Amino acid sequence: MLAVFAFVLGSLIGSFLNVVIYRLPAGISVVWPRSRCPHCGHILSPSELVPILSWVLQGGKCKSCQAPISARYPAVEALTALLFAAAALLRPVFPDLLFIWAFIALLIALSFIDIDTKTLPNSLNFAGILLGLLGAGLVGYPQDFPQAVDSGLMGAGLVALFAGFGGLLYNRLKDGPREGPFGLHLVHLAAMVGAWGGMLGTV
Repeated sequence: MLAVFAFVLGSLIGSFLNVVIYRLPAGISVVWPRSRCPHCGHILSPSELVPILSWVLQGGKCKSCQAPISARYPAVEALTALLFAAAALLRPVFPDLLFIWAFIALLIALSFIDIDTKTLPNSLNFAGILLGLLGAGLVGYPQDFPQAVDSGLMGAGLVALFAGFGGLLYNRLKDGPREGPFGLHLVHLAAMVGAWGGMLGTV
């Protein structure tokens, strides 16, 4: 029953993640305005917002203008639902599971935003760092608080060093303005992963 609940919850969270993935890089509020068709502006009704099923029943098209709707929307919903259910089966312990679900959602949003824009929004990175430290501090999961802090700092420092050496190579072993292969966003992501999974997770 927990896995079924997790699947349904994951599909709903996945639907919200689709909004985050589209709107956050564009600087649009993720809660307002209401979801609408990008082609005709039709405001979606509740029946058109049912995760996965709405896309299938509508044949992957807008109910109003019949414009195609990307298959990535139900794919993100299904991926989130499956990962939430898998986490519920593997770690059916509260409140640990709540933190795992939050981490899964953050990683999915960051992954698809990175695919689309080659950026990793700091608002999500820092939310992940804070959640990782909060989980460690409150329930000691997935590691204790001192280890979470150390791992986060070490992960960020390791990536920052790679970025520095990469920039040096980019500038032919001279100081220069080029940043290198890794930006600060990736440093913050490494801090988040370290805070959640320790140094092994960072690597």
